Amino acid sequence: MRCSPPLATCAWAILPSSIPVWVTTPCNRRALPWMPAPTSWSGNSMPMPSRAGWTCWMSPIRMARTTSERSNCRHLHRGFLPMVSNSQDANPARQPAGRSANYARLRELFDACVDLPEGDRLAFIERNVTDEAMRVELALMLAQDESPANPFATAPLQKLGDLMDDGIAALPDLIGSHCGPFRLMRLIGSGGQGAVYLGERDDGEFVQQAAVKLLREAILDAADLRRFRRERDILGRFAHAGVARLIDAGLGELGLPYLAMEYVDGQTLDCWCTQRNANRALRLKLFAQLCEVIAAAHRQLIVHRDIKPSNVLVDHEGNVKVLDFGIARLIDDDAANRTDALMLTPGYGAPEQRRGDMPTPASDVFALGVLLRELIAAQSPPCKPGDTWPPWPDDVPNELRWVFDRCCVEEAVERYRDAAELLEDIENYRALRPLRAHPPSNWYRARKFVARHRGGVTLTALLLLTTLVGFGLSLWQTHVANQESARATAEARRARATSEFLIGLFRTAQDGLAEDEKPTVDVLVQVAAKKLEQDTKLPPATRAEFIVTLANVARHGSDPDSALALFERAFALRADQPPTRQSLRDEALRAQTLSRLGRGAEAVKVLAPRMAAIRAEADATAVVGLWTYADALGEIGRMDEYVQGLKEAYNLAVQVHGVDAEETLTLQSSYAIALYATGDSRQAADNYTDMLQRWRAAGLPKQRDYAISLANLGAIDFDLGELDAAETLLREAVELEHGLHKPGHPNIAILSRVLGQVLVGRGKFSEAEPILQEAYAQLDAVFGPAHHETLETNKSLAELDLEQHHVDAAVARLQSMRETCAAITDGTAGTQCKQTKELLERAKTESRTGSAKPKPA
Repeated sequence: MRCSPPLATCAWAILPSSIPVWVTTPCNRRALPWMPAPTSWSGNSMPMPSRAGWTCWMSPIRMARTTSERSNCRHLHRGFLPMVSNSQDANPARQPAGRSANYARLRELFDACVDLPEGDRLAFIERNVTDEAMRVELALMLAQDESPANPFATAPLQKLGDLMDDGIAALPDLIGSHCGPFRLMRLIGSGGQGAVYLGERDDGEFVQQAAVKLLREAILDAADLRRFRRERDILGRFAHAGVARLIDAGLGELGLPYLAMEYVDGQTLDCWCTQRNANRALRLKLFAQLCEVIAAAHRQLIVHRDIKPSNVLVDHEGNVKVLDFGIARLIDDDAANRTDALMLTPGYGAPEQRRGDMPTPASDVFALGVLLRELIAAQSPPCKPGDTWPPWPDDVPNELRWVFDRCCVEEAVERYRDAAELLEDIENYRALRPLRAHPPSNWYRARKFVARHRGGVTLTALLLLTTLVGFGLSLWQTHVANQESARATAEARRARATSEFLIGLFRTAQDGLAEDEKPTVDVLVQVAAKKLEQDTKLPPATRAEFIVTLANVARHGSDPDSALALFERAFALRADQPPTRQSLRDEALRAQTLSRLGRGAEAVKVLAPRMAAIRAEADATAVVGLWTYADALGEIGRMDEYVQGLKEAYNLAVQVHGVDAEETLTLQSSYAIALYATGDSRQAADNYTDMLQRWRAAGLPKQRDYAISLANLGAIDFDLGELDAAETLLREAVELEHGLHKPGHPNIAILSRVLGQVLVGRGKFSEAEPILQEAYAQLDAVFGPAHHETLETNKSLAELDLEQHHVDAAVARLQSMRETCAAITDGTAGTQCKQTKELLERAKTESRTGSAKPKPA
């Protein structure tokens, strides 16, 4: 008898003489002499295959007593395992003369029809087997294959199966046993179909670990065999970095079939995200990796059919690995399509899988949608009939809800076609592009209604149109005439009042100045505000509009405190008026001024009650409101809402202003800095580079927002190690600011500080020190010592002291800053105060710290 080395031990079966049995002997790794087979396969002596690929000579015997009887075993390898060579056993030259052709042919026919449904076998034999004797032999082999007298149903395998009923983990002697070259070390996990062990190679060839998957029971029927062979085939044909690769396959020492796969030392996707408190951006990045792996499987015509968190691991490098293709199917595998319909994980199986219909790539899309909702909403899927999902959390964006709805719609044809289409929409969302998935609009619903009731709708519309046209024309003409008359009167009155106000304003502003001296913008704002308090000729609404204009002028200047006071006066004049889109925009600008003064919590409190009204229309007011609210949330550390709010504002700006408009590009700059603040420096740099290129291509003026974007890109380049580019960008930004503002303006000071930080990081201490000192003096004069910009600049000076080994000076400066932080009670400047405390502790124990990294403006 000759045995291929990876195959396992045969079982002994000794039964009464009246029962035909297989009598086999243990198979070890040494080659035994080939024993001649009988010259024919007839009634009392014929080959019988087992599920493990063994064929033994069957005859009615009284009892298998002798060694020769027990050795009368032949190995008929059915191609069960791809890594077991069958070349020796199937070699006709090694078989008795005259038997090789029949042996090979019968083996080929048995392999071809053993997995066919019973009704298809006779048709197969009728078509393919013309020799009557071979038909009989093949039919008997197939009958024995289905017989309960199969050795895998007898002792000791029966005892093994009984032990399995309590779970494979209850079999203690599996630890330490071998599966091919791998020794089982410990149980990794177990489930309904089997268990997975950590295996270590101990054949002396080389050191290797593997995840060894064992079926819970020995292969007892054709469906089990098909599933096991199919997983082997799929893993063999599907090579991808995101799938644990197949290393070995065979039968273990106890007769259990196994697959040895690449061992992935990681955590399940949901546990990995939970333990690291991963934000939404990181969760979507991992989900995109998963979609990419499943899309690759779909391109290979493979449907996984069991996607769930426990089958997705994340390794220590943050890479996704997909496991368990145990019930996966090949799209072109009809046999697999007819089985395994009910082997589903509750909550993840698509409706067509639960019905037993043919699964498609859209079935995997359904499970991916369920997993997406688990990741972004922390909700478990409903598992029982009649259960439903809980309501969405408020912070989940509408776009991700649309993606989930598209994945999990009842009809498969309405879902994403495959994982590649789903991946495209996830990447669209991450890149701020429009999605394929979107809810039906009112217009869509109306068109569907009309299509269903075309005749009735047409008749009703004609009747209404006939009735309303004449009446509507009459009303419209009357309304237009009255409206034009009222507008003309109001405009004339307003024009006269405005003219008189402006003339008086410039006369008053010139009083007290030399004849050749011109009033500054700040002087004009102060004089105009005072005059508006005293002027009663202008209507309250017009006075409020003038005051808001003055507030906006002051807001862009160097006196944000006076701008805030002007906003308050304007809102007092409008107290008895209903809110309008213009008044909502002015509320947003007031909140923007609060944020600039470091009072982000107050800005959120002002805008939060107004957000529903701001979102009611898709216009410029909504863009400003969403933008300002997002910035205020970022000011108080609500980073996920900060990033999502800016993304929402940017999408609306593209719709309202166009993708290359100045407002849209400026908003993209804010979104980029939000990405940097949440740790995504590379994507932030890419957004800034794209924004600046489009700004220049559109021929837009190089004003304040352009200069700040240059500075921020320079700071990010420094963080990414691109030092020369960082310094060049920052010098250009500071030069632009000097041309846009007078000396002492806070914008000049902020960008100068960033330039100083870069110079410190490059070791140019003598050049950095006067720049940082001047920036600190300007910010302290405008904002005071407790403002976050002032604290950031003072901290940069302390870092410079440490770099120059001026430890005492650094400690003194940091202690003063800590006292300033202790007096801040509204939660602003929290980041700077925390960093100050940490830097002070280091300064007390070290004579030198690492180089400072610049912070964006």
